[in-house]
Amino acid sequence: MSQTDPHAAPRRLARLTVPAALVWTLVLAASLFWNAAKARTQALELAYTEARSNLNKDITFRRWATGHGGVYVPITPTQQSIPWLSHVPGRDVVTTDGRHLTLLNPASMLRQVMDQYSEHYGIRGRITGLKQLNPGNAPDDWERAQLEAFSRGETTEVWEVADINGAPHLRYLRAMFMEPGCDKCHGILGYKTGDMRGATGLNLPLTPYYRQIATARRDLALSHGVIWLLGLTGILWAGHQTERKNRERLQAQTALQESEATLKRAQAVAQTGSWYLDASRNHLHWSDETYRIFGISAELPLCYDLFLSCVHPDDRLEVDAAWQRALKGEPYDITHRILVNSDVKWVREQADLTFTPDGTLSAGIGTVQDVTSQKLNEDTLRLYANVFRHSGEAIMITDRDQQIIAINPAFTRLTGYTLDDLKQQTPRVLASGHTPPETYRNMWAALKESGFWQGELWDRHKDGAINPAWAAVSVVRNPDGEITNYIAGFTDISERKAAEERIYHLAHHDLLTGLFNRYNLENRLEQALALARRNSEPLAVMFIDLDRFKVINDTLGHNIGDLLLIEVARRLLACVRESDIVSRPGGDEFVVVLTGIGAVLDAAPIAHTILDTLGQPYQIEGRTLHTTPSIGISLFPDDGDDTETLMKHADTAMYHAKEQGRNNVQFFAAAMNTAASERLELERELRQALRQKQFELYYQPKVRTADGSLYGVEALLRWRHPKFGIISPLKFIPIAEEAGLIETIGAWVLDEACRQLIAWREAGISGLTMAVNLSAHQLRSPALAEQVLACIKYYGLREGELELEVTESMAMNNPERAIGQLQSLRALGVHLAIDDFGTGYSSLAYLKLLPIQTIKLDRTFVRDIETDVNDAAISTATLALAHSLGLKVVAEGVETEAQRQFLARHGCDFLQGYLFGKPEPAEVWTQRWSEPTDDAPSPVSS
Repeated sequence: MSQTDPHAAPRRLARLTVPAALVWTLVLAASLFWNAAKARTQALELAYTEARSNLNKDITFRRWATGHGGVYVPITPTQQSIPWLSHVPGRDVVTTDGRHLTLLNPASMLRQVMDQYSEHYGIRGRITGLKQLNPGNAPDDWERAQLEAFSRGETTEVWEVADINGAPHLRYLRAMFMEPGCDKCHGILGYKTGDMRGATGLNLPLTPYYRQIATARRDLALSHGVIWLLGLTGILWAGHQTERKNRERLQAQTALQESEATLKRAQAVAQTGSWYLDASRNHLHWSDETYRIFGISAELPLCYDLFLSCVHPDDRLEVDAAWQRALKGEPYDITHRILVNSDVKWVREQADLTFTPDGTLSAGIGTVQDVTSQKLNEDTLRLYANVFRHSGEAIMITDRDQQIIAINPAFTRLTGYTLDDLKQQTPRVLASGHTPPETYRNMWAALKESGFWQGELWDRHKDGAINPAWAAVSVVRNPDGEITNYIAGFTDISERKAAEERIYHLAHHDLLTGLFNRYNLENRLEQALALARRNSEPLAVMFIDLDRFKVINDTLGHNIGDLLLIEVARRLLACVRESDIVSRPGGDEFVVVLTGIGAVLDAAPIAHTILDTLGQPYQIEGRTLHTTPSIGISLFPDDGDDTETLMKHADTAMYHAKEQGRNNVQFFAAAMNTAASERLELERELRQALRQKQFELYYQPKVRTADGSLYGVEALLRWRHPKFGIISPLKFIPIAEEAGLIETIGAWVLDEACRQLIAWREAGISGLTMAVNLSAHQLRSPALAEQVLACIKYYGLREGELELEVTESMAMNNPERAIGQLQSLRALGVHLAIDDFGTGYSSLAYLKLLPIQTIKLDRTFVRDIETDVNDAAISTATLALAHSLGLKVVAEGVETEAQRQFLARHGCDFLQGYLFGKPEPAEVWTQRWSEPTDDAPSPVSS
């Protein structure tokens, strides 16, 4: 009998109840938090309603008093004449009975009522305005800001929760308009009927409401606690009931297994087979054990002779005689030998025969028992017949070399594989690639140490699906301690993993938009900051708030507002990369974290893309809605190096964007705003420069070293800005590349240079080569060769008249691609040159494969060639290398006669520099080359 594990039932009960209890607790906790938050919202809404009601009464009283023009009251020490009514005739009067009365206008009456109301109930009323007669009505900073907003027509009422004298209050303010009857006093300030002349407001103490919130939250906590206990009790009761049923089922299964095991053990011990004979039908039946004992196939036809053939030859006569005696009514009980594949076994046979009344055999039943000490492997039969075949858990058995030798039906149901599929395979056939390598290392370490391991594996189904399973692997050893088999059990945990993923998603994502929530944002921003610190790269945090979203939400309803927020989230995701972080912390606020940006200013174009995208109209349930974003940006590490600081500074920048009129982007640092604005302005003006033809080409001559004669010119791009004059290419070319304008500009340069070359040819200045620089974007463009061919055909250029220059670093960045592109250009008859040679990281192996004719020695080596032995050695070596490869050399930056002489001595082919001419517009060179000179050795001499 097997021993019962006393801890098995509690463990099973825990597996049943703990997940349910955790889910129940999470649901109740979420409900508690939600209702607690709602209790505060409802209390504040009640406070707002009370404040509005009190103010309505005050305004009603003011209108009533205004309609009656005020009242006269006795002048007392506490009630003096109103100084700002001095312009009113009859402000002070004396009655016939000698009483002194003064006029109390509606505003003063209302203020006195408000003072008494504040004294008795703590609710302080107030009248204020940007212009006022009573200095006591002058606004504070908050009131002034609201009054200005009222004046702009943005709203007519506003409220906030503020701390006043150490206690929380609700400050409520409503716009007040000029009404008939008020003009007697306020007309002197320039107000007319209908003008917005100020506001009425009050300060409502919130302490009773906060006590109400505390009481509501306490009641919520108590009620949710009771509900939680009741639910937990129900879960435990249900768990106990389930465990009881499982225990009963397990007991029944155990009893059946024990019964089967007992029978198997009895059969194993007895090793007994049986047979049955129906003589009337001449039918003989052997049990499986009988066939096994005799070692013959069940396919063979049974007969007495077959039986005798299995009996040992020395015992056949005796066995036959015993059988003949049994046919005459004697008991059949004999022990004899049999032969099974040449092995000898001893069996005992017994039989009970039945005869008809006339003595004819009618039936018989008998047994055959193996009485030898040798046993067949009944343990294996028992394993396959019971636990293995009928287990609900998927089981796989391998040999010592991990080759699969057996699986049960549950394994086929779990994985889709049959034994025929897996023969001579190892469990690696199930590997999906999703299980971490560390898991396999831990598994083999545990099997080696303790012979057992269990854990989570991700296996691949036969149909390709990937499923998680809980695996338990055991090692089987023989009596000598040698490994004979591995047994693995698998339980499908797909539903559990799916539930875990759902819970995780709910905990880390915004339920409405699916974006990261505030908690997940903080975690992911911390990770992004750690990576940015490690890589020493900037990071940008954008705080985005939708302008006037509350108006849409309050006017059209929360359903429309929710759909609008969902569309905003979709547009935001489309504006950024997958590696960036997009979150909705709450309300109409969104946060975008830009990671892996190359420079801090790279955040500006993305922010403006978001600004433009979110500002487009929204189609929501047949309505066209409009909202714009206000975006604040903080940068790491300039504006902070931790999550809290960056978020706070981005929020500050966002409010600055609001103050600037909404629908704009503001950096936290003013310098970044300036730099970003300048860059965006330069990009905008760069696009205008294309349309308004502000670009020009300057040309610098190249001469032959041998005689100083003109060889060609290099076209150099200049931007003549109408306001700033000539702008250096070093400043605007990088922006053109980022803005995607460089290919358009490059195409214009190529066309203009070719046009000028033909113009010079037609003017009689022939024999020139035109060198044009290519950008990296142009070199990568598949349309470059076609574009160059079009220029050659259109202008009728001859072979070698057009020379294209690429920088050394540009060609070496992707040598294979550069070689293919340059070969296409070379085939068009274009000369090719490597510019700035020696300043990059050239590979001579690739250099010799580039289809170039010329290399240009960089000016950094030429500049100090007279005084620096290293520069002289590099220049000399470069010239020797180029000539050995059959290449021509152009030396850049030649400014002195000594430099020219040094380069001439060492065989430099061509020279370029200020010694022969600075870059000048085409008309300058046209005039200079056209002037007749008697003794000029070179057409480039001045």
